[in-house]
Amino acid sequence: MRMSDLTPNVFISAVSGDLRSARRIVKDGLLTIGCHPIVQEHFEPGYQTVREMLKTRVESCQAVIHLVGKYYGGEPNLQTLPLGIPRRSWTQMEYDLARELGIKTYVFILDDAFPFDVADPEPEDEIALQEAHRQRVLSGDYLYNKVKTPEELAQRILEMRIEAAELREKLKATVDILATSLDTMEENATELKEGQRQILTSVEEMRSSFASFSELGGIIPEPKSPEQFYFNARISEIKGDYRNARRFFIDYFQFDVECIDPHLRFIEFLKVQEGLAGARETYRHVVRQSNSVVHHLAEALIWDRPQRIAQLVAFMKTYPDCGPVYYLLSQEYSEIRLGTRTLEDKRREKRYLDRFCHQDGAWNVVRWLVDKALVAEWRVDCANRLATLESSKNAMQNPAQVHWLCHNQGWTGTIQIPELATEIFWRAPGKEKFASTGFATTRSYSTGQPQPSQIIELAKVGGMAVVEVAYKNLNGDMMGPYRAVLEPNEQSHAEAKQMLNISKRSWVSIREYDGMTLLYFTHLLCYRGGLKQIAYGLNSNPRFRVVFPEYNQPGPAPIDASLPVFVTIPNDTEFVTVQVVFKDGTPSEIVTVQR
Repeated sequence: MRMSDLTPNVFISAVSGDLRSARRIVKDGLLTIGCHPIVQEHFEPGYQTVREMLKTRVESCQAVIHLVGKYYGGEPNLQTLPLGIPRRSWTQMEYDLARELGIKTYVFILDDAFPFDVADPEPEDEIALQEAHRQRVLSGDYLYNKVKTPEELAQRILEMRIEAAELREKLKATVDILATSLDTMEENATELKEGQRQILTSVEEMRSSFASFSELGGIIPEPKSPEQFYFNARISEIKGDYRNARRFFIDYFQFDVECIDPHLRFIEFLKVQEGLAGARETYRHVVRQSNSVVHHLAEALIWDRPQRIAQLVAFMKTYPDCGPVYYLLSQEYSEIRLGTRTLEDKRREKRYLDRFCHQDGAWNVVRWLVDKALVAEWRVDCANRLATLESSKNAMQNPAQVHWLCHNQGWTGTIQIPELATEIFWRAPGKEKFASTGFATTRSYSTGQPQPSQIIELAKVGGMAVVEVAYKNLNGDMMGPYRAVLEPNEQSHAEAKQMLNISKRSWVSIREYDGMTLLYFTHLLCYRGGLKQIAYGLNSNPRFRVVFPEYNQPGPAPIDASLPVFVTIPNDTEFVTVQVVFKDGTPSEIVTVQR
């Protein structure tokens, strides 16, 4: 086997949140220097399952590239962590496993100035865990490279040509050892298959036969059936024998079997070998005499995204019982394919994943595939992506929320939309047309366009009011309108509760006046619109009640002489305790104020 035929596998360890673009740069650079990039996209929730899965993937690679950014990323379910095992993100686990297994690891620390992808803010504990990992790498004994720009990262990857040649040398030595074992397996396979003379015609028989070949491991001599040719194509591809892989693929297609996965594998093979345009031409030539349905589905994948989606949708309408088309369409709207997504992208991804699950339950997925392992892989990926989308369920149903703040002239609303918007529109009660909220003086870091204003003003209302909100998403699509309800009393109660929860040390104050000690409740009474009860205690838990008139108007309540603003307390009082019950019935914690 020629050295140029060998392609080392290089595992890319990077968080999706802030390093999607950086990961693409590394992937493109690896392909340029003759390496095959490997990325683990989806994870099971359990620690042990994740670790074993990652170990298998990392072990199959000749090297690991570990990108260290600012984002912590996903992690296993903390309830599955064994006693004494520290919290580690999936990406950090990949780095640990590479070192544990002795895999050659290239570490790139992305500088603070690096243009990271925009991602949702992470909790403080995760930020601290990622910073600790960065410091561990920086202060450790492992070599690392610091990069400040995408261009510098791309250049560093291209400069790894010598390292790629060394990886090919090591891979050749491994393949030589493996070849001896494969020869033995092939001899055994010949003996086992000597009695098989007839070509299998049933897809189910073919599927079962293909699975049994996997247990043998080696090339099948003198293949006769479609599953034998396909198996040999896959083994040749894995071994880096691309000339024979192509030949076995072409021989398989002569049988015109209605199974999609060999076509998908062949197309990916062609794209790596010949690029998109070359793959399109070669594939059309190979299947030009085919009468099968699936080659129309596969051919759609060799086009740019708009035409690819159009062809997949057309195929779906013509063959609605072909389960794989829904999985392939869901990929077009996935995070790994798009990076930053609109809520509409997420809705479409979920819609196609749901239809894939439905077709899978009706046996309309398995019957289109040769390799059962691919069915299992799709099911796991589908379950993981649906679980991730579940967290966005509420946002997808009604993405526009308005948070209101009462003031003397009426209400100020802050519109919150859980995706990037290029312009926001709203319609006040009684108005016929929508109006733009306008734009701030700053530009959006993500879009480069003027930042839409999120503020709207509404005059005082006597009762419930309904405001409608619409917006343009990143794709320029008009989304909405969505209803936002303002219920003045409920909003005022919620606002009072929020204000009191963040100002607990101001609930009461103790003052000396004319030889007396006075306990003031002014702050609490100002927000009494959100309170049912006020209780206080002197050097003890709360046991005295403050009697005050109910207030049901929006905004802060007025303070006048009729209110019990203060009480006289003993001069020897050392501390005061206070507890309130909000109008929604929930009690606060007991707040202690020292004299």
